[in-house]
Amino acid sequence: MSNSEHERLSEIANDDEFEEITLEDTKKKRRRPVVRILLRILGVAALLAIVVVCYLGYSIHRIVRNGGYAEKWEEDVDGDWLRDMSYGELPWQKMDFYVPKEFDPLKAHGALLFIHGGAWIGGNRLEQAGFAKRMAKEGYLTGNMEYMLYNDDLGEYKSKYNIQMVLADVDLALAKLVEVGRERGYEIDRVALCGHSAGGHISMLYGYTYKERENGAPPVEIAFVAPRVGPVDFHAKTWNAEKDPRTMTWFTSFLSGVEISEAQYVNPDEKTEAAIDSISPLSFIESGVPPTLAVYGAKDVLVPSRHCKLLEHAFHEIKAKSIAEVEYTDRQTPVFDILVFPNSNHMLGRDPDFTLKWQGLFLAYSSRYLSESVDPTLDDIMREETGGEALEELISEPLPSESSPSE
Repeated sequence: MSNSEHERLSEIANDDEFEEITLEDTKKKRRRPVVRILLRILGVAALLAIVVVCYLGYSIHRIVRNGGYAEKWEEDVDGDWLRDMSYGELPWQKMDFYVPKEFDPLKAHGALLFIHGGAWIGGNRLEQAGFAKRMAKEGYLTGNMEYMLYNDDLGEYKSKYNIQMVLADVDLALAKLVEVGRERGYEIDRVALCGHSAGGHISMLYGYTYKERENGAPPVEIAFVAPRVGPVDFHAKTWNAEKDPRTMTWFTSFLSGVEISEAQYVNPDEKTEAAIDSISPLSFIESGVPPTLAVYGAKDVLVPSRHCKLLEHAFHEIKAKSIAEVEYTDRQTPVFDILVFPNSNHMLGRDPDFTLKWQGLFLAYSSRYLSESVDPTLDDIMREETGGEALEELISEPLPSESSPSE
């Protein structure tokens, strides 16, 4: 190498600009693997997010489908859908009506009122719309109501809230159902109450006490009640709340309208016991209550299985029988049926075969207690809905353990 070339290389090696470029290139090369790793992590995270969203969407769709929540309604084919009708003057007193396309004189005296869930603090009537539509397609006038919820939207009413104010909403909704029916040629004198979770609780509490309402009995008979996962009792033991009573103390306080401490809730004095009983449908089960068709989920952690066992035990105590065991003309014997969905949680969406059975049994109750038809159609209804099972075959399936609920 010549001296001039050697000098030139030395100049380049000592050049500050060259050194900066070389260092910058080195930093870039070091950053590239880090950037690639970050991009890969973001890509994986995005993919996982898509998978989770798709899974949740699929799960919700499956629950809606398997639980019977979805039902189409075409007004030209199925009938009129009267939306957002007011049944009172307060903002939450809204309901929808589904009027069958074809007027069936045999079903002109019976109707159904659906009541949504949401822990008495949330939810809306959309939850029960599918059930209301389905029964309207069967020829019955149906209503789907909203009611007073315990939340900040109540304003001045929040401090006055108790379950009796919700039952007063049911009074008004029933009166509106009769009014709308009369306008459409129906003479409604009997109504079935159907609800999910909190709505199931409201259905039972109203159905078991309506004859003793302070403002007088409503203008209709409660023909039967059909609660789905409805709470029946508010004692701490029923909710497994002895060790952590905070949540159930809060619920019991605002539902009863009585201020209750956690200590009082776990070990109730006479006043607290009366408050708990006043909001517990179990306290009002006696001979003469409406026929009851109840549904629970074996894997429900929100409304524990003890509610199911307590309800079954209470009806056993008054010598209730299944609808399959009672003659059509018998209106004295208490009637009670219960279905337990073996794989389902609170939304009852994992047992499509049991959903079909429940729908068939629900139609059987409606046929007997809402329509004017004679009863030999019950088995035909069941076979059509369940793909072959007759009513007695369905009822003969094992129910939850009949051991004492105190165990």
